[in-house]
Amino acid sequence: MKKNEVQVGGVYTAKVSDKLVAVRIEAENRHGGWDATNLATGKKVRIKSPQRLRDEVEADDAKPGASAPQLKAIAKADQENARLRDEREASPDGMTASKRALATSAARKGKPAHEATKTPTARKGGKKAAKTTKDAKPRKAATRAKRGEPKAKRQSGLDAAARVLAESQEPMTCRQIVEVAAEKGYWKSPGGKTPHGTLYSAMIREIATKGTVFLPTKPYTPRHKGKVESGVKYVKRNALKGRVFTSLADENQFLLNWETQVADQRIHGTTKQQVERLFAEAERRELLAVPGERFAFFHEAHRAVHRDGHLEVDKAFYSVPPEYVGRRLWVRWDGRLVRVFNDRWEQIAVHAKAEPGRFRTAAEHIPTEKVSAVERGTDALLRQVATIGPHTRQWAEATTQVRGVEAVRVLVGLKYLAGKHPSADLEEACRVALTHGAYRLRTVRQLLARRGQEQRQFEFIQEHPIIRPLSDYSLESLLQFRRERKHDECQVS
Repeated sequence: MKKNEVQVGGVYTAKVSDKLVAVRIEAENRHGGWDATNLATGKKVRIKSPQRLRDEVEADDAKPGASAPQLKAIAKADQENARLRDEREASPDGMTASKRALATSAARKGKPAHEATKTPTARKGGKKAAKTTKDAKPRKAATRAKRGEPKAKRQSGLDAAARVLAESQEPMTCRQIVEVAAEKGYWKSPGGKTPHGTLYSAMIREIATKGTVFLPTKPYTPRHKGKVESGVKYVKRNALKGRVFTSLADENQFLLNWETQVADQRIHGTTKQQVERLFAEAERRELLAVPGERFAFFHEAHRAVHRDGHLEVDKAFYSVPPEYVGRRLWVRWDGRLVRVFNDRWEQIAVHAKAEPGRFRTAAEHIPTEKVSAVERGTDALLRQVATIGPHTRQWAEATTQVRGVEAVRVLVGLKYLAGKHPSADLEEACRVALTHGAYRLRTVRQLLARRGQEQRQFEFIQEHPIIRPLSDYSLESLLQFRRERKHDECQVS
């Protein structure tokens, strides 16, 4: 039944616990459906959908004393009458399928159509009623083939579900779809206990397979994509086989002419239609406009914003506005750009891709007019590092002055080293690194591993046998050297 046909206070035949019983509709349920009373047992039941209700029951038949077989027979007869009525209304000649078959048979035998449509009881005068079309046995396949009738194709559950949804024009659950399809004769469960679950799984597979999901195949396995390979084979064997081209431009021009004059004019082996006509009539309107940019191929993941106002992508670090410190954001990146989005998928930052270990910091992400979360994080880290020792504090402050905001990540690593090594060893390593002017965490790790020695500072001595006196570099010494060299040249000549 339909929802608008159900009346509060009416009595209907309903399917309750796989049994047909008479129920009286008491009121509408706020969760959907109706609250009803089972007239056979007096218990309250809930009718979730109008499809569970059959035809309305007369007052005499709705009494609690009515037996279940009687109610079932009444409902079955009502269903058959309703089906025949709908079949006559949908038929252009106003006849049911059984009457049409009898009329066709009578026409072949030369009998009037009105005699052929009479029931066996009316023709023979017998007392037994004729079997209805529903109870009659189906015609054998050999008889159908002999008379040239096409073999009826069994409808799948998915096709039946699509037909039911198209007729209903309203959302329905899988259980409701199965019940309506069985009532209308579109599809019947082969005997499973949960046909609605089977239909739901089939819908999920259909959506995942034929939706907008890409199905990549393994390299060098053409057998996994036969539809694509068959097109390539057709081009190789029909267009290119036995032909030689002098240039790529000539080959492209030939293939363009072959595409328009041969390939598009052929009758496709699968669709049995001309390729160009089918594309123009059915497929072209389904295509979308070509995008103005290249197909976007990117990686996407959640990333946490660290205390320095940066997040990590492929071992490189990119800044975001300070109000997002400590939160997780969506990041999309490819070989050129890194885009950062908030929870509403609004772009809040974009950076050029950096090499591993590099920082990309936008000036607007670190405001100068107030203390930002990045600066507060740096001060807190310096206070924590200062508790290790004076040399560690001096090295951390010098690192912050030299490296700027990049030093925040170094301070976090220094805190981690403080939990793994004794404070005395870390103090010594920072003291040695400070003397060398090394402000990288890698240097501190190496010093902790090999206990590096402090670089010694040597004073220059002023006098030594191999060091000339400073008077030798005076102007008088230079003139004396030139006079002696000139005297020596005169003696030689």
